[in-house]
Amino acid sequence: MNLVNQLLDSSFGLRVQPSSSERLRRTRQRVLENFGCKLVIDVGANNGDWARTLRTDGYEGHIESFEPTIIFEALRQKALGDDLWSVHNLALSDFSGEANINIADNEFLSSSLLAPTGIFESNQGISYNVGGKVKVTTNEKQFTGRNGENVNLK
Repeated sequence: MNLVNQLLDSSFGLRVQPSSSERLRRTRQRVLENFGCKLVIDVGANNGDWARTLRTDGYEGHIESFEPTIIFEALRQKALGDDLWSVHNLALSDFSGEANINIADNEFLSSSLLAPTGIFESNQGISYNVGGKVKVTTNEKQFTGRNGENVNLK
């Protein structure tokens, strides 16, 4: 690619670069490798696509995925057969118990325990509805005893 870029640059002032998603994927992989991450905490895991991408990209450590909404079943199905991928039908927050969750009508934005602010001004047509009560736990309760592991929190 360097030769191609040299020719394009000298002739037309242009360069070929990988797509931003490809750069992001490679950067994420380098970070996980360089820091020796052995555990990735996937909060708001949705249907598990992001964690599946980690596996496809070569990550071999533990993944703990959290998804408190009804899409949890799709997440659970994706994780089947992967002994290093655990899924939890829970939300993570600074308290334990139950809370109302706000669910967007746009799958990409998904859900939040926090009330949405500012989203309406920047993304017209997206609305949030209370999606009912979900179980909530804390990082401390979930990960006590894993001190010393290099962790990546998504």
